[in-house]
Amino acid sequence: MQKRTLNDWQKLIEQQQTSGLSIVAFCKENMLPTSNFYKYRSKLQDAAKAPKLVKVQNKAISHKVNASITLFHGETHLTIPTSSEPTWVANLIKALQA
Repeated sequence: MQKRTLNDWQKLIEQQQTSGLSIVAFCKENMLPTSNFYKYRSKLQDAAKAPKLVKVQNKAISHKVNASITLFHGETHLTIPTSSEPTWVANLIKALQA
């Protein structure tokens, strides 16, 4: 009796699907126990549905981002950090428009 790997069974299952034969006919033609075919097909389907675990690495960011907004008004420009409160920025813009 030949020992088959999961990869072998995957290939056999794919061959059956493209052969146009029923599972019983395919197994008979390839001298495979039908019970083994169903068992490994089920195993492979379960493995495909199983959530994949991914190793996560926590890497600290080594550089600091200094994002800013630059406001232009005529010849004048003002640069403020993006961490500024939106209401403060809105009040500043209103004051500059007055």
